[in-house]
Amino acid sequence: MELESIKAILGSRVQITEPGKFKVKVTSVSPYEDRNICNFNAMTPYHVAQTKADIASGDLDACLNHNLSSGQRMGKDFTPAKGDFVNIHVDYITTKDGEQALLVTGVEEIKAAATARLNVDSFFGDDEESADLNAGLETKANAKA
Repeated sequence: MELESIKAILGSRVQITEPGKFKVKVTSVSPYEDRNICNFNAMTPYHVAQTKADIASGDLDACLNHNLSSGQRMGKDFTPAKGDFVNIHVDYITTKDGEQALLVTGVEEIKAAATARLNVDSFFGDDEESADLNAGLETKANAKA
């Protein structure tokens, strides 16, 4: 892979340095045994250090392999698709080696807001209700009335 492509990929990632809820992009989803492994465009300081070590050793292929991921159980957990934006929950978890690591503890779907098509005729005065672009649309505000 070209150096410019590697820089672009690494430059698209966000660094997460503390626990919290973060909006990230899903970069890949791969089935593995009873889980879907979801990779995100986010890195912790640990991932950054691993990436820098790979670059210093000349292993440019491996330097892109360090990012936050989550194993979503098939048929039980929400599994996003590649390219989706999701909220991930990140917290410190004690590893089997007894170290504290920032890891993904949950993945949430970001629900899209409902939309409606514009009444284009109203732009040109060809519609009796041209004064109100939303006339006839059921919105949350007027649905409760």
